[in-house]
Amino acid sequence: MSPMTRTKASISASAALVAAIMVYAVAIEPTRVTISTFQLPQGSLASVLAGRKIALVSDLHIGEDGSPLSETTLQRLDVIRPDLILLLGDFVAWGGGNRAYDRALEFLAKLDAPLGTFAVLGDADRTKSRRSCEFCHQPGSGAPAGSHRAVFLRNEARSLALPHGTIRVVGLDAGFAKPTVPQLSRLLAGDLPTILLSHSSVVYRDIDPTLDVLTASGDTHGGQIRLPRWFWRLTRLKPDPEHIHGLFRDGRKSLVVTRGIGTSRLRFRLGSPPEIVVLEFPGAAR
Repeated sequence: MSPMTRTKASISASAALVAAIMVYAVAIEPTRVTISTFQLPQGSLASVLAGRKIALVSDLHIGEDGSPLSETTLQRLDVIRPDLILLLGDFVAWGGGNRAYDRALEFLAKLDAPLGTFAVLGDADRTKSRRSCEFCHQPGSGAPAGSHRAVFLRNEARSLALPHGTIRVVGLDAGFAKPTVPQLSRLLAGDLPTILLSHSSVVYRDIDPTLDVLTASGDTHGGQIRLPRWFWRLTRLKPDPEHIHGLFRDGRKSLVVTRGIGTSRLRFRLGSPPEIVVLEFPGAAR
């Protein structure tokens, strides 16, 4: 084989490989809803939640025609059978119209967990402010939403009493200004083990590391492409480049960032598939 022929063959093989990667990243990986499990065996949360499972779901980005991943997510949750479901915002796609909100509310109506479902809004959910209100309460009324049982938290806390103790669930709403450190401290005050729901993880840096707080966040989509941390630090394409995906600890506080379900801007994922995060608290079942 002549050098020119070998060069042409090499170029053809490279082009075929690039084409195969593109097909996978556009048509296959974005549809693979995976389950990632993190075990949290220590701390006061673990002692109260021993033997239980929590599912984190974020960034569905449901469009006008719905999302096939919504049904897949529900099927995965049926398999996981979590005791508690935590929803981290961006239920609708950016610029989503009325039908997108209808589909998102239909998704919420199908969720059920023994200890309940708690949620916060993401920034995309504020596209239509009047429709976003329907996540929390009935239109034209302050009564809780009648179409689903999820409890939406807007810079507020709820206590959840369990047989072996009480935990606190705090939610930060992306539609409000980021709380100041004193405001955040007031929300987290007290000695109850706490789970903080925040669509973006930027709040994590403001939490006192002596507090027993687990922050759960989404927003990043895991970058949609798996890249080294230095890339995110250099480009600042994400508001919190130190925490793109995974479990992080600092003193007593910890943070879990999920890659979420949907995509934004481009339907493209490579090395960063959609996921539901499951938090397990090893110990005797309660």
